[in-house]
Amino acid sequence: DIAKLVSADPAIAAKVLQLSNSAFFNSGRAISDLRGAVTRLGLSTLRDLVLASEVFSVPSVSPAERNALQARALTASRLAAKMLPSSSSELGSTAALLADIGLLLPGVRDEREPAAEGDERPGHAEAGAYLLGLWGLPMPIIEAVAFHLQPQRSNVRSFWVTGAVHVATALAGGSQVDEQYLERTAVLPRLDGWREMANDFAGLAATA
Repeated sequence: DIAKLVSADPAIAAKVLQLSNSAFFNSGRAISDLRGAVTRLGLSTLRDLVLASEVFSVPSVSPAERNALQARALTASRLAAKMLPSSSSELGSTAALLADIGLLLPGVRDEREPAAEGDERPGHAEAGAYLLGLWGLPMPIIEAVAFHLQPQRSNVRSFWVTGAVHVATALAGGSQVDEQYLERTAVLPRLDGWREMANDFAGLAATA
């Protein structure tokens, strides 16, 4: 069963137990067995935790950088899923979780910072989307990763996966939300509620 699979990796098993006993999930009773921890977290949270642990465990990233990336990714993933209808929440969750995967690739530019003159390296959003395309992920995820920093460049004109991932990653990373885009897609009034939700989820991710 799932608990047995988790127990095969001590590092992930420890994270699952830690997270299940965090303030976000703890209902007053401490959990010491993996089966109970898996039940408390649910499959969606467990999937995100395992995927984040695997994706961000690369030798080129320091432990501090890895933990920061993973915490932001988990927060964004949970938030994006809540912002979308159930029919597309899984797409949003996965896209937000992997939005900054390009930062782990060599020879890419961090698009969150201003580009230096003459710097022709590909941006991390573009590089990450290309990688996910090679992996065969669904197009809505690839497009959301490619345009999560500049959602107005997306071909999708309604607020869907790309928009949710933009807002979720911006709030999780403390960066600017494109309010003009939100106004154009008629969801700007929901931004304050999303900010509150992001603060709640940030506490969850910090324990992961």
